[in-house]
Amino acid sequence: MKKIIVAILLVAVMVTALVACEDEPETVEILPAQTVTVSDAAGLADMRNYVGEEYKNYTFELASDIDLSEYKTWTPIGTIDKPFYGTFDGKGKTVTGLTFEGWDANGYPYNPASADNQSGKASFYSAMGLFGAVNSATVKNFTLSGVSFKYYADNGFSYLGSVAGYAVGNTSVSDVTVGGDIAISNIYEKNKTYDNKGEFQNMKDECEGTVYVGGVVGYSVGSAKYENIVSSVNIDNNYYHAYYHTADTVEPDMLPENGEVENKYVVESGTYYTNVLLKQVFAGGIAGVIENGSVSGGNYSGNLSVYAKSTDVAGIVAAAYNGDISSVTAENVSLNVSATAKNILGGVAALLSSTDLTDADAKTVNIYAGKIGTSIQSVVAGGVFGYAYDMSAIDAASSQGIKITSMFMEADAGGIGGVVRDSVVKEGVADGTEFRINESNVKEESFASYGISLGAIYGNSEIIGCSGTAKNYIGTTEYINGNNYAEINSTVYVNEEGMPAVRLFAENSTSEYVIVDARAENGLTIDVYSEEYTLLFTLTYEGSFTASDNTAETYLDTYFEAGKGFKDGAGYKAEEGDRNFAKYEYRNGVPVIR
Repeated sequence: MKKIIVAILLVAVMVTALVACEDEPETVEILPAQTVTVSDAAGLADMRNYVGEEYKNYTFELASDIDLSEYKTWTPIGTIDKPFYGTFDGKGKTVTGLTFEGWDANGYPYNPASADNQSGKASFYSAMGLFGAVNSATVKNFTLSGVSFKYYADNGFSYLGSVAGYAVGNTSVSDVTVGGDIAISNIYEKNKTYDNKGEFQNMKDECEGTVYVGGVVGYSVGSAKYENIVSSVNIDNNYYHAYYHTADTVEPDMLPENGEVENKYVVESGTYYTNVLLKQVFAGGIAGVIENGSVSGGNYSGNLSVYAKSTDVAGIVAAAYNGDISSVTAENVSLNVSATAKNILGGVAALLSSTDLTDADAKTVNIYAGKIGTSIQSVVAGGVFGYAYDMSAIDAASSQGIKITSMFMEADAGGIGGVVRDSVVKEGVADGTEFRINESNVKEESFASYGISLGAIYGNSEIIGCSGTAKNYIGTTEYINGNNYAEINSTVYVNEEGMPAVRLFAENSTSEYVIVDARAENGLTIDVYSEEYTLLFTLTYEGSFTASDNTAETYLDTYFEAGKGFKDGAGYKAEEGDRNFAKYEYRNGVPVIR
């Protein structure tokens, strides 16, 4: 018996030790600060050996201009799993010839799953750039010239940027100039081959690939800063589509017209099947997506050609969440974009969520919003921004010489912005915007949703001092719409099911709020959610209530009182966590225009 007890105790001790080991965080030994001089291509490539947090005190300095053209398939410095943490100081030097050859001259892809890098075969990197991924790094003071990426994106998430594909933490990128071309296509995995007529089987399979691509960075999350950036990187995914087969039995006589087999790939040129298009592409002249970061002092000129099911495309940043963009200019820019579901396009920014955009200029920008197939669900386009919502603030935005052409008559378009929802736009000027609808049966009423300044305004929006001039064209005939704001909607917020809901905001705040969803069922029940739509609490009230399409707003006085909080029985529920509801207020859904 004693032996059994001892054995049990030993097992318990071992389990405790194992659990304790599992709970201990992995420690990283931070190496002492060191400066490394980089004077040639081999030295720059060697920086791949200095990734990870232990090297965060290392500084790499360029001693001369560097030509990377000997590396036809550049291996990026740092990966998402092990990013670059250190400092890269270009010392004003120029790096040329950054190249990634994903396919050959005929468009046939090199094998992305190759275990080696011989014979020109390229390994696949989900984060691609001079740096694949960076974390709390400093990258500054250099020029990146002659960038040439031919990149195949697989059926997942891909991040591309000349400087970095993926950035996280308080990274800083400053005083950088980039130029070149980023070309993208997608590898679409098929588990079935063709039938004996050469037709696709199982065409209901969908491509779920999403690409984040920017002239400088593809995807940035954290308090990153991008300052004094000049980009002239052209981005284009109008290339071959490659279909990967898991079977080795594809015979030449079973191929579709113009198709060939190469290493289990079938490559078609110039043919679009809507289900094999990339699911979504975020493409910006400087950044694809920025979360919680800032861009200050940025300029872009170049061409962005994007084809996907859904697109967000812009001259500076495609999508910004909780960000800050200031003193930026997009000039001599072409946005040539086609989609099957939605197009959101802007000369400077496409999508703004809880983001400040200040002193943004768009000059000589041509925006083409096309469709793939016979229809498209929505098009939003603006000379400066496409869609601004969730308390974004646009101040001193201007556009000159903007041309917006849409294949969708019901597009929301404006010389400054396309759609404003629960946001502020002030002191914006649009000078000489040209609107065209590239569709048959265009009449004057087809331009109903095109506004000189803004296309559509919703909810808690403020529009202050915006003006401009614009022309609509019916064929070659000029037609003056004259609407400064094409559409004004006093709709309130809606919940996940699309039913109206109320937002209660913290005093003097645009980012701290709760969402209240009310329903009249044997009394009145309210659900109170956080900004992320997480349920905080539920309260019920007795009485006779009638269900309606606007329950939350109709019965607001029943469950909430300004200065006190939520009514809860005989008292008030004034706090939840660190929230003080006594300082919350209701803002109705009526836009203010002055």
